[in-house]
Amino acid sequence: MVKLSGGSRTLKGGSATYNARQSEFHRLMQNGEYSKGYFSTKGGGYYLIEKSKAKHKDEEIEAARHLADKGYIVKLKDEAGSVRTPDGTIFSTVFEQSTPRGDSVNNFSNCLNHAKVKPSATAAVVYMKYGGHTKATIREAIKSYSENNSKQLTVFVVTKDGRIHRWRTHE
Repeated sequence: MVKLSGGSRTLKGGSATYNARQSEFHRLMQNGEYSKGYFSTKGGGYYLIEKSKAKHKDEEIEAARHLADKGYIVKLKDEAGSVRTPDGTIFSTVFEQSTPRGDSVNNFSNCLNHAKVKPSATAAVVYMKYGGHTKATIREAIKSYSENNSKQLTVFVVTKDGRIHRWRTHE
C-alpha cells in the first residue's frame, strides 16, 4: 500500500487550462446527456450527473463537489436498472463510492470490497462524512484488503471538510 502524494488538482482561474475546462463543462451540460452539474470556481474541477430515473445519494453529490473543488472532473453515472454499475468516473478512472458509519478496520475494508465487486471499477471513493477513521485504520484496512484480494484499487479518501487523500492497494 502506498499513500500517493497530494490530493489537489486545482487550477488557477483565468489560466488556459481552467478556461478550456470551463468551456468543456458548459458544452457537456448543453448536449442533453446530463441533468445536473457544478463547475467549481475554487478549483477548476466539475461534476456532472447523467440523466436518470434513479436519484444519486446526497453523499455521492457532496463527495463529487469536494473533488470538483480540488480540481477533479467527476461524472456520476445513470444508476437506474438492474445492471450493477459503478457510481461514476474521476477523470477516466471508474469508481464506486461508500460512506462508512463506523471506525473499525473491517468497516473500511467493506468499502474497498464494495468497489471490488463492480466489474469495471478500479477505484474506491470513501467519503468520510461521519469521520471515525484514522490514518492507522485506513492503512490497516488497505493492507488487509491487499492481502486477501488480487484486484488493485486506487483509494480516494474524501473528508467531510473537503480534503482528498489518495492511496493505492498492492504496493
